[in-house]
Amino acid sequence: MKTKKIFLNSIFTITMVILITAMQLMGAGLRVKAVENPTAHLRIEGLTSTMVSGDIKGSNAFEMVKTLLQNNNIKMETDPKYPTYITTIGDLTAKYPSGWNYYVKNSTKIITPNVGMDQYIPQEGDYIVLYYGTYETPYINNIKFTPNIVKENENITITFSYDYVKYDPVTYVGTNTNMPIANAVVVIDDLLPMATNNKGEINLPFGLSKGQHTYKISGYRTNDIPTVVMDKGTFTIDGVNSPSMNYSDAAYANKVVEIDNTKVVKSIDTETAATSNYIKNTSDAWSAISLSKLGIKPNEQFIQDSMKDIKENGIKDLYNTDVEKLIMGLVACGYSPYNFAGHDLVAELFNKDKSEFFSNDIIFGLITMNYLNIDGKNYKINRDTLVKQILSSKLSYNIGTTPVVGWTYYGSTIDPDLTGITLSALAPYYSTNSDVKATVDNVVKTLSALQNISGYIPSQYGNASESISFVIIGLTSLGINPEDGMFKKEKGDLVSALLSFKGTDGQYKHELTGTNNKIATEEAFRALVSLEEFKKSGKFNLYSTNVDLSTLKVYGTEQTTVNTTASNTAQNSSSKELPQTGTFVDFNIELTFGFILIAFGAFGVLFRNKKTN
Repeated sequence: MKTKKIFLNSIFTITMVILITAMQLMGAGLRVKAVENPTAHLRIEGLTSTMVSGDIKGSNAFEMVKTLLQNNNIKMETDPKYPTYITTIGDLTAKYPSGWNYYVKNSTKIITPNVGMDQYIPQEGDYIVLYYGTYETPYINNIKFTPNIVKENENITITFSYDYVKYDPVTYVGTNTNMPIANAVVVIDDLLPMATNNKGEINLPFGLSKGQHTYKISGYRTNDIPTVVMDKGTFTIDGVNSPSMNYSDAAYANKVVEIDNTKVVKSIDTETAATSNYIKNTSDAWSAISLSKLGIKPNEQFIQDSMKDIKENGIKDLYNTDVEKLIMGLVACGYSPYNFAGHDLVAELFNKDKSEFFSNDIIFGLITMNYLNIDGKNYKINRDTLVKQILSSKLSYNIGTTPVVGWTYYGSTIDPDLTGITLSALAPYYSTNSDVKATVDNVVKTLSALQNISGYIPSQYGNASESISFVIIGLTSLGINPEDGMFKKEKGDLVSALLSFKGTDGQYKHELTGTNNKIATEEAFRALVSLEEFKKSGKFNLYSTNVDLSTLKVYGTEQTTVNTTASNTAQNSSSKELPQTGTFVDFNIELTFGFILIAFGAFGVLFRNKKTN
């Protein structure tokens, strides 16, 4: 019996030792098997940015923090009574209820340890995020995709949320609650930053391609606790399964490449000449406008094609922007827009009801009036109307704490392309209209804030050369240098960013990994012409001209100048401002009709003579 009792006591003691050891390991958030002095990645988040990050070895998380800060000469202080409780890092000192907190993540999950950092022994490859906040400061630990199985390039809604323990004030019993992360800044891949709504959602109407994508979420605020701790990782779409997550900072870092554009060679004259050799062989109104600024005769095939189309079908089915573009293209080539294929294009366009003008019609409508040097007061739609509509249609919202002001073709997120073009439209009124000045100043700040470290301003579709081109055109029209000041970032500026899209033979690419693209090349040429002229004068608006409209020829006739005394039509009430460029009947028609009258007259004389004889 005594032997049996000793044996049972021994078994009990061994069992208790194992149990206590296991409980200690669990309480410390450890797995049973741990690496001695493992390497973990540590990131320390402040109020407005990441303070420091790096791979560090150490016996526990606290020692790793000390080592990382010492290696980077950053001050750290602890509570004298509790030497492992961090009170200060850098200039951030804990002030109740705020302080330093942490969480841990690896490739598959996010962990919330319930122990102090000195008791947490990371496993190899852990990512530790130390952040300044309160007990209630959220950090993302849930990402949901709708639909659950994401198909390629289909509408996606992504929801960001966190698990929050809500305590009953009477019983102090905690209940796990899932809370949305609202008003956070989210960047997917290299798309334009988006703000989550009150449900923690962002929407990608055009979806994403198959493969791996990055996400980054943040809620930095100056002199206040962030709305969410900055975090980043990747997810993979295969079109068959729910997107697979990788929460690791390393996954994000391996996917994201910050391009260094500081070494891009800038020779604007050379680039403009090379691209003009390509553009002069193409034929469209935009190319004509750009080429005319360089004194190069444009290819007029687009005018002949437009003449044929309008004679056959009229202009009622043309988009307003098509008419606006044609008007400017005609003027660039030296032809009158007031008598083209029997139409006064200007009167027919601007005597429409303003309800027929969409956002881009309004913007290009103002550009057209600027280009013609008319105010349109004798039309239903005039400059004042267009300026007011442009100002009233702007979007204003915040991405995190950053104010965003701009314009879009559709939706609730600004489009840098249209925003850049709108700057060109409003530029002539910047110094005379206080409302225009205030709006334009805010738009310029927005574009600078959206510009990334490499100099790119992403669009809703990612980094695209067209966005850079249009912003450059807009800035130069205001006299703002796109390669200095607000638009010079650590690894590039707008000009070096545009040149990074260079293809071959003077052409440009739509995207960095793409091939030569006709549209991207034409729009890059506009930007290059603007840059070349900007460097000469310090301010240049591509969509301006000082041409005397009364001297322009009527296309398709031998008439050298327009007739400025023609009568008005019902569409164009007595306007002394606009040159009346000939009749509304084409000269060829008049000539043909004259020959018919002569023929009838000759026939009449012969008939009369025959009858007399």
